[in-house]
Amino acid sequence: MKRILSVILTLIVVSCGGKTDKTEQVKLINEVFSPSDVSWFLKKGSNTIIGQAFIRTKSGDVITCAGYEVELIPYSKYAEKRMEYIYGNSTEGFVPIKKFPYNIRFFPEYREYENFKKKSVCDAAGVFKFKNLPDGKYYIVSLVYWETYQPEGGFLMKKVSVKNGEIREVILSKYLNEHF
Repeated sequence: MKRILSVILTLIVVSCGGKTDKTEQVKLINEVFSPSDVSWFLKKGSNTIIGQAFIRTKSGDVITCAGYEVELIPYSKYAEKRMEYIYGNSTEGFVPIKKFPYNIRFFPEYREYENFKKKSVCDAAGVFKFKNLPDGKYYIVSLVYWETYQPEGGFLMKKVSVKNGEIREVILSKYLNEHF
């Protein structure tokens, strides 16, 4: 009887929105990831992406990504769907640190996907650089984080493309005109 009551109570809590942030969310991606789709990414190219990532707070302070990694992810249909789930679109986005879906799991999950990323670290001014890139489309993802009395900041994403020996300057930014 106690077990039945416990199950019923759990179902009531969950149905009333009582899910915790630790509940895993599984997102189905109807795209297949194949290393051959992004094999071009491993070739040496002549393009460079130089960028800066920062958030301007409501009070006007500018916080950069200094010391944090920036990821460069080659475009694929699979990567596009992941960006859409996380950021709501696949072009440009921001997710506040407190709302980032850390508990999200994609299905199917392709372990090879993680092998097709390049990383850079933002300098003190929030500047990052990726050199020797082949022509193509990419997603840039950066964390801008700081603490006041609670964690602040979030993840910025932008889709960019480069070709023909281009030096592309990119800004990932967000103005926090409201409290997240």
